[in-house]
Amino acid sequence: MTEMRERARDSGFGASRWHRYVAAFDRVIRCIDHSYYLEAIAILDSLITDRLTSRVGHVKHQERPALKPVGPLCKTLIGDPNSQSSLGAETDPQFRAVIAQIRTWSNARNAAMHETAKIVRGSDQHGTFDVDMEVHRRTALDGIELLQQFDNLDTADRKRAGKFPATRPNAFFPERRRLSAADGPTVPSWQRLRVIVDQAVEDVYRDERDLIVRGTHESAVVARIAYQIARHVERSDSPLRVDVEYNRDRVDVKRLPGDRGLRDRVRADLIVHERGCGHANLLVLEARKRLSATARADLGKRVEKFRAEFGYRDAVVLDLSDQPRLHWVSRECEVADADESISRHQRI
Repeated sequence: MTEMRERARDSGFGASRWHRYVAAFDRVIRCIDHSYYLEAIAILDSLITDRLTSRVGHVKHQERPALKPVGPLCKTLIGDPNSQSSLGAETDPQFRAVIAQIRTWSNARNAAMHETAKIVRGSDQHGTFDVDMEVHRRTALDGIELLQQFDNLDTADRKRAGKFPATRPNAFFPERRRLSAADGPTVPSWQRLRVIVDQAVEDVYRDERDLIVRGTHESAVVARIAYQIARHVERSDSPLRVDVEYNRDRVDVKRLPGDRGLRDRVRADLIVHERGCGHANLLVLEARKRLSATARADLGKRVEKFRAEFGYRDAVVLDLSDQPRLHWVSRECEVADADESISRHQRI
């Protein structure tokens, strides 16, 4: 069994969905770290709703179950708590227990979303705003725990049926996102490296926004992105390095077919590779400002030439506009649809 669903490979919808789960969950963690508890709760509500909807489809054998909020989904799965005759579609006792906790959690979510700025005259339940925010922090942490419990159950249940959910591998478990066993202990799996690149772009746009606002040359922006990628890729037990404007193919000057004599044109903006080694070229990235559709397609063909000539496993075109867009180039030399690009610096 592969690490990802077959339809989640390359530029398919499954890969886009997995990346979205990762982006959303990691955003939850960052929101909690920065005390943005209401945003964290809102994202968790979306993730939990998605997974409950998937469970409804699984137990009721529906390809596309109706989109509903958490409360009605819980009712569909475990019935009406006020009616003994309505038991719901879920029969597994472990799932029923977690879903019951999710239903209770949804009440705390409602209080966070709708009552944070309210106080009721005559009530003796008033606390300070800071006290209420601490309650919301706990609600966010509880939401993470319930989402992870549910995902563990879902993954195990589908595995018994020879399947696995769209969240595999470990979309909701950052600490488990390890390197693919098939690639060995030092080479990031393709999906892991993509997450690292997405995160690096987001971090630079968030923390060093002045580089964009001031119209700095793209090489300065790429250098900061390379630094962020290197923090995750370059380790003492790995020969991998992140280089910018690297113009060597082992010891020779790097050349592309059709570029002979134009040495300055064969330096990729950023690569992830093992220096002096031709079999560990992982990623080539080319960045430009405000790409038109035609320019993006041309640059996509160029990075595909890099990959074909030098054996890079992945290639990406980065559009350094006011809102960054990452266009991953597929194995067939197609620029991935914009919906697959993950520009996660915007608040969800």
